[in-house]
Amino acid sequence: MLAAALLIMAVSGIAAPVLAGRPTMLDRPAVPGPEAARQMLTAATWAGKRIVAVGRGGAVVYSDDQGATWRPARKVPTSAMLTAVAFADDRVGWAVGHLGVVLRSIDGGVTWERQLDGVQAAQLALADAERRAAAQASEQAQGAVKAARFLVEDGPNKPLLTLVVQSAREVEVAGAFGLVFATSDGGVTWEPESARFDNARGMHLYAAARSGNDLVYVGEQGTVLRGPADGLLKTVATPYPGTMFGVLAIRGGRLLAHGLRGNALLSEDGGLTWRQVATGMPASIQAGAVLDDGAVLLASETGQLVASRDGGRTFKGLSRTVQPAAALFPLPGRTVLVLGPRGAERIDLSAEQELK
Repeated sequence: MLAAALLIMAVSGIAAPVLAGRPTMLDRPAVPGPEAARQMLTAATWAGKRIVAVGRGGAVVYSDDQGATWRPARKVPTSAMLTAVAFADDRVGWAVGHLGVVLRSIDGGVTWERQLDGVQAAQLALADAERRAAAQASEQAQGAVKAARFLVEDGPNKPLLTLVVQSAREVEVAGAFGLVFATSDGGVTWEPESARFDNARGMHLYAAARSGNDLVYVGEQGTVLRGPADGLLKTVATPYPGTMFGVLAIRGGRLLAHGLRGNALLSEDGGLTWRQVATGMPASIQAGAVLDDGAVLLASETGQLVASRDGGRTFKGLSRTVQPAAALFPLPGRTVLVLGPRGAERIDLSAEQELK
């Protein structure tokens, strides 16, 4: 199941070979190569006019010609799979991935430094839980301490799956078991933020989108959380209890979440209420994008494409199929980068009648 399978493997305790309590790939630098853009890629973002993409084995590649040609990053200090990337501007950005890795670049994605990993993150979570328990003795607080101790003992096999970059100093990262960490100083220090999330069962958080001044996270078993970026994110009821892998902010204040078995949820009020929409796809929807003209494009793990011209209310199938899609990245016009096991592939959708 492409990206979903890789994520499920990570959160199920399947880890890399371990040396002295640390997976070896955590500290093994990625090896750049001429075919780096042809291996498994999972996500991409703009860094100014540059595209930066990330993927398996710590791969980071960048393109200055809208994906026609690619160059590998010169320095990536881990071989852990990277799952998401976002930049604050044309120079400063972050990537997150398996083993709790958080990387930062200050040169547009050419070189990267590690700011956080799963070992450090577990220790931060434990220290935070112990502080809260000391300040307010309760069964819930003691349960949080127990859970944090398990994180430390279980090792750093908990992936980070999404991030929200507010500025060059303010970043929030989230992932498996509801783990959330944030920085307000550009990553010099990180603080656990899971207590801000109404996620007592520790559901995995797969993706996030902005809705005005609020954030909306989607995840495992129908989890949808909404609230101010610096406040409490509360659970929002939805009509579908299955996992959502992504969420798109589309025109008119709408949000579209997509996930298992071709299911999609539409909100027309910034994430307050949701309803199911038919996509016509039986396979899980891993990827979505909003094109320049507002059309919404979704791609399944089998490479099927559907599009909406009415803000996500209805979808029609496209004749074109693509590689199993981990992510879609829109370029100007009707060109899209499809990211997946064959790397980054440009496709031109201008001939598709459903998009006209």
